[in-house]
Amino acid sequence: MSFKIVPSMTVIAATEFLTVQEIGTWGEKLTPIMMAELERYGLTTTGPWLFISYGRDGDPSRRFRHDYCVPVSNPDRYRGAFQVRTLDPFPCFFSLHKGALSEESLRAGYGGVVEAITQAGREFSGESREVWHGWTSADSTANSFEIQIGVK
Repeated sequence: MSFKIVPSMTVIAATEFLTVQEIGTWGEKLTPIMMAELERYGLTTTGPWLFISYGRDGDPSRRFRHDYCVPVSNPDRYRGAFQVRTLDPFPCFFSLHKGALSEESLRAGYGGVVEAITQAGREFSGESREVWHGWTSADSTANSFEIQIGVK
């Protein structure tokens, strides 16, 4: 696990209040709609999709704010239904996760980052991000995303 500060970026975002189990279902619904909006308004993406959670604590029944975000370079063109937001710089500990999205592998991935933060004596900010570099399906070994957990 390593520490970094992710630079500020502007995104198109959709916000939902979900449980952990609902993230994928909503993502499947929102992705084609957001992709169509990007094309319709001629927006240029500047990085991979981000899933941002606020207050996610591992309790599977707890609802929390979850944002589906696409970084863009020309948000002034956008007049659609989604939010245009500028994300602040994000100090975080992170790890690259590769493979299927089993409960066991995700627990290990997130747990390793949490442990690194605890060992470093840092305070959690309440924000976590997944930066998706590659997605095939929930069971695919080809998935690749960075787990980022924010610190103060």
